[in-house]
Amino acid sequence: MKLIKQLKSLKYLMVLVISFLTLEISFREISKNSLHHFFNTEYDTFWELYFLERVSSKEDPLYSLFQYDPRLGFNLKPNSQYKNNSLSIIVNKNGYRGIERTSKENSNILVLGDSLTFAPNSNEGETWTDILNENFKKLHTNKQALNLAVGGYGIDQMLLTLKSSLKKYKTKLVILSFSDVSLQRILLGMRDFQRPQFKLRNNKLELVKNNILTPQELRYKLDRKYLYTPRIITWLADLLETFQNRGDPQRTHLLFPLGKALVDEANKLAINYGANFILLHLARTPQINDSSLQKDLGEYFVDYLKREGSHYPIILTRDYFLKQKKIWEMKGTHYSKKESELVANVVLNYLSNKNEIASY
Repeated sequence: MKLIKQLKSLKYLMVLVISFLTLEISFREISKNSLHHFFNTEYDTFWELYFLERVSSKEDPLYSLFQYDPRLGFNLKPNSQYKNNSLSIIVNKNGYRGIERTSKENSNILVLGDSLTFAPNSNEGETWTDILNENFKKLHTNKQALNLAVGGYGIDQMLLTLKSSLKKYKTKLVILSFSDVSLQRILLGMRDFQRPQFKLRNNKLELVKNNILTPQELRYKLDRKYLYTPRIITWLADLLETFQNRGDPQRTHLLFPLGKALVDEANKLAINYGANFILLHLARTPQINDSSLQKDLGEYFVDYLKREGSHYPIILTRDYFLKQKKIWEMKGTHYSKKESELVANVVLNYLSNKNEIASY
């Protein structure tokens, strides 16, 4: 009788082991090309698996525009370009998108941003900074907006970019453009590549991760991590973290104070170099098509900044989109020329109404 019970227990154990191995093999088979889709994009696991999938398969040709950077994680590769039948993107010798600077140094407007400003689905001349520059020409002013935006950047990487750019380009105006996603990225350790990370310690901003691994080092590290960790365990851990944050899924209790510290530091940095500072929130679909929808994370962040006493100028674009009473389609998750035209006009009108074109 005891032997029969032992055999039954062994049978159940074998069923469990076989089931686990079957699921694990299935997960590993899926992981060859699409496992990252099972994970939350607001946590590092998604981006670590995405990195491994991308380097083990044929990379998107658009990635030829990017290169490893030990301080920023990645940036744009100088003198690179991407062209196909309908799209042309050029990175100039200085490592930013668009034509090289032709204006006098003090006439530069430094624009930081993510992919909404970089505009990976738009041709040369169709980004909102390009259109703004065309408007400057029509007004016979020598102002020129330098598009220092990089697709995939967070506000933290924009701050680091600003630090180096202010030493290189003299300016009287800095515009930090951000979206809800570039705000969310400041909590990530990965986003396509490893990325720098800031923390707030005793209410002071501190760069805690500045030893960015090369892609080769990162792949070696992640290969070892996921080789010995069952995919099912990884998925369950991600699920558990998501569940633990269910009351605050976007972790605003961490995100907003850190985001404020980063933007405040960018403002302080600009002032120290004799420049004014503007924070520009770039709204996206679906919010720009429907006034009944709640604010996006970036708009709530702006509310937080105002409550906490941040005094720099802030431009919100959503209402300008809604006032047009049209359907904005965008190109995927990025601006098309139509959305870029509206943003350029909003910025130009703001500068004109504040007499900022003359002063800058």
